[in-house]
Amino acid sequence: MSLPEYFGQPADGEPDYMAPSIRAKLTDFQLAWLLTQSLELKTSRAQILGGVVSEWLNQHPHTKRDEVWAGDFIREALDKFIVSHAAEFMPVAFPE
Repeated sequence: MSLPEYFGQPADGEPDYMAPSIRAKLTDFQLAWLLTQSLELKTSRAQILGGVVSEWLNQHPHTKRDEVWAGDFIREALDKFIVSHAAEFMPVAFPE
């Protein structure tokens, strides 16, 4: 799934850039989860989020793709994805 233009473009030397507008919609846990999975799977956080959005749209066909990225759906979509796929991904541990 292609990411919308406002998702942001990678800066030079930063292959896993995430636009501030998207980062601002996610919780600290969600950001840590994305980073953990990205490192483990050796893929970008953007690719993982693209998969999350694809799954959300399959389950919510009334929702338009741009609404997911632009609205608060992205947080809800990622929460649901994390819970429903918990056994398939690495757990997130916060340092004490």
